[in-house]
Amino acid sequence: MKDGSSWGAGTMYSYPLSKRTSVYAAYSYFSNDKYSLPMQTQLAPITGGGQIGIGAVGESNYAIGAGMTHSF
Repeated sequence: MKDGSSWGAGTMYSYPLSKRTSVYAAYSYFSNDKYSLPMQTQLAPITGGGQIGIGAVGESNYAIGAGMTHSF
């Protein structure tokens, strides 16, 4: 039996616009080999279907995000 392996990396950058406001951007990348086990989420009540797989076997996945924060 072969062992599956996965790896991932991510980065985030935050830039202050003022004393209380900043913007940020983030990126993450994950890679699964062909022997990896798929990870499942609990989104069935939201989507109305069965579980949805994330990180499919043999696939690479990435996510990007951006936003703004403000402290009151």
